[in-house]
Amino acid sequence: MDGLQEQAGRFGAKIVFDDVTQVQLAGHLKRVVTGSGDTHEAPAVILATGSAYKELGLPEEKRLSGHGVSWCATCDGFFFREQEIIVVGGGDSAMEEAMFLTRFAKTVTVVVRREELRASRIMAQRAKDNPKIRFAWNSAITAIHGDAKVTGVTLADTRSGESREHAATAYSWPLDMSRGRTLSQDRWNSTPRATSRWIPPPLLPTSPEFSLAATPWTTATARPLRPPARVAPRPWMPNGTSPHSMTRTASPRHWWKNPPTPEPHPTNSQLMSF
Repeated sequence: MDGLQEQAGRFGAKIVFDDVTQVQLAGHLKRVVTGSGDTHEAPAVILATGSAYKELGLPEEKRLSGHGVSWCATCDGFFFREQEIIVVGGGDSAMEEAMFLTRFAKTVTVVVRREELRASRIMAQRAKDNPKIRFAWNSAITAIHGDAKVTGVTLADTRSGESREHAATAYSWPLDMSRGRTLSQDRWNSTPRATSRWIPPPLLPTSPEFSLAATPWTTATARPLRPPARVAPRPWMPNGTSPHSMTRTASPRHWWKNPPTPEPHPTNSQLMSF
């Protein structure tokens, strides 16, 4: 991150560390108001709000984060050697993390809310063929247990609602992101939804960019270009200097109206007399 910031500064970017409280996208000049009261104007605004890990919403999830609760199997997998690990999810990301964790874990239990996996067929088959991977079908985690670290979870059946305990020392949620988490709809005055989007500035007929957009094929009022005239190719004819040399005839546009008369080809007797 420091390298990216230094590179942006070398190219003239001004970096301001502040919170954005309001974004005004109406009009040609967009306005961004920060918490300190400063207003920044520009023809275009790029919203890069970042992302956050998807969570189950359990109270113990944040408390035990880093003590058994993880969102990155490749980052924390080697901390749980020969232990029982739980992976939540049924997609390709969950299958990839489950198969990666089999390098370190004693067993890996994949908790799936449905009776089948959402992962691709090849990824699902690879996970099912792995002897260290087990599946908890029609199940959802309702609680995470542990004081200093994770000791187990409570699984609830999604069909009957029955609960059961499952011992584990690590819980992994696939690295998935929730988007637009820092946008508040009341801070937007020109968009109906709090979503990130880029609105291009309007093009005026006098602007230099207008000539690039106003091509005959993109404007409805413009006259299409006339297709180029079809010109027949000139034929190859003997040039008379040698029986085997050829040259193109003149008058390429009107040669078919007055075709030239080719010279007679020498006979075999004439060739023998040379």
